[in-house]
Formats: sequence, C-alpha cells, structure tokens
Amino acid sequence: MRGLGVVGVLANYSVARVMPDGSVRRLVAAMSSLDEDTSMAAHMALVKLGPSNAQRVVQEMRMGRQTADLIQLLGDLGDPSVIPYLEEFTNSDDPDLASAAQESLDALRPDEA
Repeated sequence: MRGLGVVGVLANYSVARVMPDGSVRRLVAAMSSLDEDTSMAAHMALVKLGPSNAQRVVQEMRMGRQTADLIQLLGDLGDPSVIPYLEEFTNSDDPDLASAAQESLDALRPDEA
C-alpha cells in the first residue's frame, strides 16, 4: 500500500481543520512513513492542528501505534491531559519509548524539569 507522501499530508492537514477524525488518523499513520519528508510533514501538520487533537493521537496509540515519534508528538502538542498516558511509558522495556516519554513529560511540566 502506498503512503500519503508530502502532498497527501498537506491535503489531509487541510481537511483535518474541518473534519479531524479520519484525517488525523491518516496523519498519524503518515508519521510512520519511511520517507523522512513525509513523516516530518505529518508531524508538523499535527502540531499545527494543535493540542485539541492530542486525545485522537492517544486513541491511535491505544490501537497499537506506539512509537517514540508519537510519544514525542504528544509532548509537542502541549496538552497536559496526556500526562497520565505518557507516564505509562516511563518504565517501558523499550528505551526509546521511555526516553521519549520522559522528554515529553519534561516539556509538559517545565517547572519540574
């Protein structure tokens, strides 16, 4: 199956501004692209869409998309409501997930860093 590519990411960003559910799901999937430009564009689009989509990202992660990039995205979105979810990853056996979780928590709780 072919991925979105940068153009597809930009189109989904535009749609996500008015109908976020499906488009956010596709942008989250695009973050796993082997094409670095596509994954970076998806990350930037999700950050630009703002913290209101943090819970949608968490939903995608709960369905099996648990990557360090998505954990980092949660920190970049800036929604403190995801702190309890991020705390679950701090003791992960996967050091990349644990490290990304700690970085995101530090970003969301700057007074405690």
